Amino acid sequence: MLEVDSLSVTYGSRRERRAAVPAVDDVTFRVDRGQIVGLVGESGCGKTSIARAIVGAVPVGSGVISLDGHRLGPRRSSAERRRIQMVFQDPGTSLDPRLTVARTLAWAASPGLRAGDIADETVADLLRQVGLPPEVAGERPAKLSGGQRQRVAVARALAAEPDVVIADEVVSSLDVSAAGAVLDLLRMISTELGAGVLFISHDLSVVRNLCHRTIVMYRGQVVEQAPTADLFEKPGHPYTRALIDSVPSVERRTTGPVLRDDDARADDAAATGCRFRPRCALATHECATDQPALVGPAHQVRCHHAWTTALEEA
Repeated sequence: MLEVDSLSVTYGSRRERRAAVPAVDDVTFRVDRGQIVGLVGESGCGKTSIARAIVGAVPVGSGVISLDGHRLGPRRSSAERRRIQMVFQDPGTSLDPRLTVARTLAWAASPGLRAGDIADETVADLLRQVGLPPEVAGERPAKLSGGQRQRVAVARALAAEPDVVIADEVVSSLDVSAAGAVLDLLRMISTELGAGVLFISHDLSVVRNLCHRTIVMYRGQVVEQAPTADLFEKPGHPYTRALIDSVPSVERRTTGPVLRDDDARADDAAATGCRFRPRCALATHECATDQPALVGPAHQVRCHHAWTTALEEA
């Protein structure tokens, strides 16, 4: 359904863009109908830039974004914009504090119309889908809990009847019970409504239990992507192994070398070799001179020493 092909995004003026390292560099992936795809990586790796490029909020430097084979340009029709909806991390800032829930959902269902022009049943049905009682319709966001606000944000996205929903850190600020309810909504969106979901998160335990495929980003590049079960069972990139090892576990032992705490030379590494090289215990001369390509059929890894777990083997 959603295809991202060789996407690059660079910020700044035209002169700055020519000299800068792209925030997103040659990223390719797809999100099929009824599929939840996880996008993970450290802050600043380009996850949100990808999401904003997909919805048309930031300009695309190069590459193609397509929906059902139709290329989406920088200027999109109202129908094209409605087909891809985004749910943001903080509903306290993404929801208009002046509007009641009913007016928010009514406007999302039919932009430009007054709340009274939309049947109460439409608003009630949207609230029912996200597990909120009808009386919430008359409230403003300040009167709702964080979990309720996030459900309203999901309902607002559903009001447009989208083909793709992008969820950007949507449970990071919620307690366990509220987060569980929102994650159940995302499952419902994929299984019952058949929409594709791009789930952006730092929480690998959530990604492991929610997503069908997982994409790992590092400094603007995809370093690994695979079916989620395969990626967590046998990660191929040392950065992916380090992320998985960082999740507390009583049973699991570490599967690879610990990251070097040295990101100072990362910009230099981006120009010539592997961007992860300054922090990688497996780095060799080849890593300094040749930037690895993302290779593999279903399980793709960007590393000269993929699946290597000891420096001696490299």
